[in-house]
Amino acid sequence: MSYLRIFNFMLTPMESYTITRNCSVCGCKSDYINTNNFRINANGNLIDVWLIYQCNKCKHTYNLTIFERMKAKNLSPELYSRFMENDKELALKYGTDKSFMLSNKADINWNDIRYQIWDTETQKPIENTIAFQPGDLIQLSNPYGLKFRTDKILADILHLSRQQVKRLEKTGDVEIMKKHPSPDIDIILRGEISFQQTG
Repeated sequence: MSYLRIFNFMLTPMESYTITRNCSVCGCKSDYINTNNFRINANGNLIDVWLIYQCNKCKHTYNLTIFERMKAKNLSPELYSRFMENDKELALKYGTDKSFMLSNKADINWNDIRYQIWDTETQKPIENTIAFQPGDLIQLSNPYGLKFRTDKILADILHLSRQQVKRLEKTGDVEIMKKHPSPDIDIILRGEISFQQTG
């Protein structure tokens, strides 16, 4: 099938994931946030590295394992230096790595993740001024595997309310195709939507 235009967007988190776990100090479940700090322990020629999270209420800390009993010679000097300097970019990389979280059995709080939608061609956040037309295809990649409500994401892209998006889906003016098992989706615009845009 041919399309009038194809837009390639990407969904990315704006900050590290928050994890939910029991806090031994608070005595209840609490949200733990990324401190952007690493803890390193060297024992002979072996190194342990952790990313430090802390309770949002009482600041009690919890360490997520990055390397455990790793031979020092296998850790590059550049990476070791970034751990020592508490490199924020590196902390964000680990803090948004779903497989890293799963390996630590961390329970991600998917409800509070702030995200941004990028235009992969311009490498910039999408603009409010895009005039979408019938026949356009929006390909939304989700490389971080974020969980989200499709109608909310589409409302953000088209600058409509979620109620308007649901109405467009019902009338067939918008068709959402999920790419299972991939978290990516295709959005086909079949009808006129520009008259409903809010900004």
